[in-house]
Amino acid sequence: MRLLRAEASRFAKRRLVRWGVLGLLAALALVLAGVSQQSRPATAAARAAAGAEADRAYAAALAEHRALVERCRADRAAGRAAFAADPDCGVGAEPAREWYTAEGYLPYQLVFAREISAFMLLFTALLALLAVLLAASFIGAEWHSGGLANLLLWRPQRGRVLAAKLTVALAGTLVVGAVAAVLWVGAVWVLARYDGSLAGTTPGVLRSVGLDAARAVGLALFAAAFAFCLASVGRHTAAAFGAVLAVGLVSEVGVRFAVGVLRVPFPDRYLLSTYADAWLGKVTTIRAGDCLDAGCLLLTRDVHWYEALVVFGAGTALAALAAFGTIGRRAIT
Repeated sequence: MRLLRAEASRFAKRRLVRWGVLGLLAALALVLAGVSQQSRPATAAARAAAGAEADRAYAAALAEHRALVERCRADRAAGRAAFAADPDCGVGAEPAREWYTAEGYLPYQLVFAREISAFMLLFTALLALLAVLLAASFIGAEWHSGGLANLLLWRPQRGRVLAAKLTVALAGTLVVGAVAAVLWVGAVWVLARYDGSLAGTTPGVLRSVGLDAARAVGLALFAAAFAFCLASVGRHTAAAFGAVLAVGLVSEVGVRFAVGVLRVPFPDRYLLSTYADAWLGKVTTIRAGDCLDAGCLLLTRDVHWYEALVVFGAGTALAALAAFGTIGRRAIT
């Protein structure tokens, strides 16, 4: 326990942790500020103005259509080629009134139930990036500076020390992610309450948002553990970033190109982004390939969140085996 408390204190006192958390909150605040500038609640006055604008747009479209019909008829009566192939010059194809509704002319307003999923995707991406940075630097910086080597001189249980650091890094990511998720969802809710709409925000929607937040934090934990282990293997923070970038490029570019050349069925099942979508959305649908021939049957397959759990868990476990295996054999310098 003393080792865990010491590592937790060391993690909390790191300037990068403080600046990283502040940077995450600042980025989210900037997003909310931008949305607040654009979102306007649909008041009765705004709906009346939008309805009047829709009426004007419909009247203008109808007048333009009638003018085109008259021009077409005049051209045909004079023996000139009419622009319309229809012998009736488009009579009967007038703009429909239902095409011009007040909703289409209302200013943008944030609807919590409809748009919270997009806000959670943004939060997930930023949180995962922060998790990689904090976890990788927590071990990588100490390897690079020699601080970890000094620690292992008087506490030679290498695996125990590494496990303590990994536990603290994951616990820190969990705390930061959970608090940031609550603040983020609450801020979006408040923004929708005063500058948008809470229509359709049922208890079921709120439960779904809570699960989305839990999955976002879970993905950040996978990313943190993976980056931590890679930084330990490479003894440098940059090693983790380079490895994460390489994995992304190989998965999204190299594998995509290879399965495309080989015409492998369901090529998207080999991409990490597919499993990220499945994890965040509970399920995602992939296709067997391109269906370009008329009458061809396009096969689809669902990828579920538990398949993503297996993929991410296996990748993290392999990275952990590499980290704990190398620290037990390598020379401490």
